[in-house]
Amino acid sequence: MGLAFILIGLVDLALAWYPAALGSPEWEFGTIGASLNGLPLPALGLALILGAGVARGSRWQMRVASGVAIALTLLLLGFAFIYATVIPVALADAANGVLRMGLMKSIAKAVALLVIYPILFVWIGYNGWKQSASR
Repeated sequence: MGLAFILIGLVDLALAWYPAALGSPEWEFGTIGASLNGLPLPALGLALILGAGVARGSRWQMRVASGVAIALTLLLLGFAFIYATVIPVALADAANGVLRMGLMKSIAKAVALLVIYPILFVWIGYNGWKQSASR
């Protein structure tokens, strides 16, 4: 079930990143936001895989899930850096009050997710690795 959730989530994430337009602030802003919105399913899948590894006592499964979680943390920190650089561009383009309010909500949500997800993935990675070491 965990692998299915990861694969389904990865399809959604792949569609957000294709076609790539790195260097375009508008594309980066929208794509990072869409990626954060699509992360719950792969995150749940990763947690299910880790839980299955713990239940089965599969050391390699726990280590792989932990490694993926730490890699996702690093990726999200990169996203946070890019997102921080495109926020001023997005705000400068939003002169309309209604548009600006929607943009502020989107920024607030993305910033919250860029704080919560790395904490979640570090927790998954650390605890998974700790469990695998005790096996």
